[in-house]
Amino acid sequence: MSQPQVRFAEAGERRIAYTSSGTGAPIVVLPVLKALGSYVQVITRSGGSVHFDQLADHFQIIRFDRTNTGLSDRVPESFDLESMARDLDVLAECFKPEKLILTGFRETCPYAIYWAATRPAGVRALILNTPFTAFAANDLLDARHSRALAYLADDWEFFTEVWALASIGNGTMRGLAPHIAEDLRLLTNAEEFRRQLDAICDVDATEHLAHVSIPALVLHQTNRDIDGAWPPVSQIQLCASRISGSQFVRVDGPQSQYQPIVDFLLGEDGEPAASRSTSFRTILFTDVVASTPLLTQLRDAKMREVMHDHDTLMEAAVTG
Repeated sequence: MSQPQVRFAEAGERRIAYTSSGTGAPIVVLPVLKALGSYVQVITRSGGSVHFDQLADHFQIIRFDRTNTGLSDRVPESFDLESMARDLDVLAECFKPEKLILTGFRETCPYAIYWAATRPAGVRALILNTPFTAFAANDLLDARHSRALAYLADDWEFFTEVWALASIGNGTMRGLAPHIAEDLRLLTNAEEFRRQLDAICDVDATEHLAHVSIPALVLHQTNRDIDGAWPPVSQIQLCASRISGSQFVRVDGPQSQYQPIVDFLLGEDGEPAASRSTSFRTILFTDVVASTPLLTQLRDAKMREVMHDHDTLMEAAVTG
């Protein structure tokens, strides 16, 4: 696949840098927050990822730099939920009339949840990968990032090198760490980095879960070698349980995500499953066992009449 080209989406005073690969309905991948550098430049240097390259056979994959990071504009805002939402508003305007398929991974999920809950008209579907909703309940930083912070105040250059390595991990993209460190030094400074990180740690989208009304897929990666059991399974299950009608799927790792996502978005018949009606039905359970003594007193004929009416009512309620 050819190297993604950097483009810009503009609306009002905001200009958002993004890359695009593939064709079809747009899947917007929220930028990983811990790097706080240029997500777009990481993607252009690496050429993408195997997981999203597969999805690009069916969809248009959009990655972007949020405002105040990377190649996007600087605006006088903190990294709160609404700030990211305004960035997504710009992308939504750019890709009209298509609705966005929004996907978040771990710490980006609160932002995806918030936008889906507050801008449902612009979202076709929501994909949450190993999600949680509040940084206060889940340490944003693993041990490696926490150790790196010890150098932030005293040695900015060394800090960027250590932080970049912690963000990339030990995978195939490890060679990009020096470039990420260089981007951090070019695009921000120690004081601004600390301010951004503090703002991220205050984010909480828990109250917005119940307001997500679009099709949602919650993925639980059971093989998490890099950060262990973070976030806890209880947080992942919380997201799935509070989003009405969401699908919950366990996967072994990034390489196992492709098929569940394609099935969720396209369905087994190739139709856009995630754009179908999301209305739900309420099933009524009646206490037939407790009412049996009363029914037997009404003789068999009357009992059969009551049960016939009961079955008719239940069938109508369930089938709509």
